[in-house]
This record gives sequence, C-alpha cells and structure tokens, in this order.
Amino acid sequence: MNNYINLSENTDSEEIAIGNGYSQLSGREIKDQLVGKQFLGGYINGFQYIIAINADGSLEGNNNYQHYDTGSWSIDMEKGTLSVNWENGWDNTTTRLYEIDKEIRMYDKETGKWRTSLKQQIDKVQNIKNHQF
Repeated sequence: MNNYINLSENTDSEEIAIGNGYSQLSGREIKDQLVGKQFLGGYINGFQYIIAINADGSLEGNNNYQHYDTGSWSIDMEKGTLSVNWENGWDNTTTRLYEIDKEIRMYDKETGKWRTSLKQQIDKVQNIKNHQF
C-alpha cells in the first residue's frame, strides 16, 4: 500500500487503515509472525524498545530510557488479538495488529488509539536487560 497512515500523533483511526486496504492480522498470523522472535519497536511518544516474544508465553523488553520489564502474552485466536501483561510498569493492553508500511502496528481496542509498532525483526539479543541503545 502506498497510502500513508499517520500514527505518530495517534490521529488516524483504525477505520482509516481498513479503508486504505489494510486488514487485521488473524490469530494464526500473529502467532506465525511474532512468537519466538525479537523486535525493535517504537512507541508514539518517542520511546524505542526491544522486545522478545518468547514461545513459552513470556515477554522481555528494554527501552531507550533503560527501563527493563518482563511479562506475559496471549493470543485470542478467534478474535485475532494480542494481550500483553507487564510486571513493572509498562502498559498492559489488548490490541489488534495490522501490517502497515512494513511494520506491525498495534491498535488498542479499548482506548481506540494506536499504541506501538514493531518496526523490524532483529537478531536475538542475548542480554535484553543490559542492552544499550
């Protein structure tokens, strides 16, 4: 798709993305594209982070402010949603995922806002907790 979706200021709705031809990833697509992998991500307020979405249902992440967190994830295969629950202050959320402009973008169904994006898959970082940006 060539239509730009402005998510940086959280102004465009999920309906605009759908109207531009993007479709929500299915539960199977989420599992296939995310589980067992690590990603470089971005958040709308300038945070950058790395995240490991481990096959055992655990999460691990660190951001450019050196705030490290761990948690768990689950996929609702029927609804095609990803839920993340963090232990130390990162935002817990349930999102629908869209592949937009070569990124996986997450739409929070409860707030009606775009949350974060997984910008690219990265090689495994052995020590996420001490990762330096």
